[in-house]
Amino acid sequence: MNTGVNLKPVAKPVVLTVDQIDKSDHHYNLFLPDSEEYCFTDIIIVQKTGRRYRIIDGFKIINAGLPVHHQFPAICFPESTSLLSILSILVETKVKKRQLFPIEIARIFQMARADGISDAELTESLFPLLGLKSNAGLIDRYLQFLLLTSSIIKYLIEKNAPVKTWLFILKFTQNEQLDLGDLIRLRPTLSIFKEIVSNLYEIQKRENLSQTDLLSQLQWKTILTDENLESKERIGQVRNAISRRRFPLLSIHKDNVEAAIRQISLPENAGIHYDDNFEKKELRLNWHLHTKADIKKMSDFYTDDTIRKIQQLLDTL
Repeated sequence: MNTGVNLKPVAKPVVLTVDQIDKSDHHYNLFLPDSEEYCFTDIIIVQKTGRRYRIIDGFKIINAGLPVHHQFPAICFPESTSLLSILSILVETKVKKRQLFPIEIARIFQMARADGISDAELTESLFPLLGLKSNAGLIDRYLQFLLLTSSIIKYLIEKNAPVKTWLFILKFTQNEQLDLGDLIRLRPTLSIFKEIVSNLYEIQKRENLSQTDLLSQLQWKTILTDENLESKERIGQVRNAISRRRFPLLSIHKDNVEAAIRQISLPENAGIHYDDNFEKKELRLNWHLHTKADIKKMSDFYTDDTIRKIQQLLDTL
């Protein structure tokens, strides 16, 4: 049988029926499924355990609603196969399909250590397959991901967050991570999420505040659970509140710029834009022109008084 997977000689192809599978054994359920439903072309990897078989990879078949006597092809490891051999082949098979998520790597390391596999063996056997540098200290760092809350893990996977983002969230206790749930439920972009949590952390550190007190002062829960606002509006209000707290002088400067803009009588078909970080001392005036009336509004806009106010705005930046 051509499986397309370069399995070691320790495993062999077999044909099994569903009732031969021990459905209660989830020992090797380490990975997220690559698809929602079982397909007959999926490769099921099992291990002989007494008179039955435990699934190593392919758990979707359990909930596929197949008749108990349904036959399917599988790759079977003998009962005597070492855990390290199985994990090596599992990883080698998985990384050919996609990059493993940090939590999956953490589960692998957890299982290996529980079985008594040394860090040196893990580093030698699995690190090259995982694309990790030969540094045994990484094992403990990855194991910390097991301390993340389920909602945080789900969100980071959904957004395909890099490892450095996973590591940064570890700065928050589990209770503090639970507080982030109100934000996560609104599904912000990863960049906005990182900005918000980074600013939260820096404010707490600078002001020596607990996260509970800080979120209370920011009206975090009140804003994020306000059903009268769209999700983007809730995220935007919290983001602005945190940014003002994190960068008070920048916020005051922005208020002054906005006040200067309000002094300029902009037609409804025009807009003034500037760099929020004030790294560029420049303005962008955008016009929407559809009719002769729109062109006349643009022509009438540039009076001496308006040009003076625009110059004052530039000086304020």
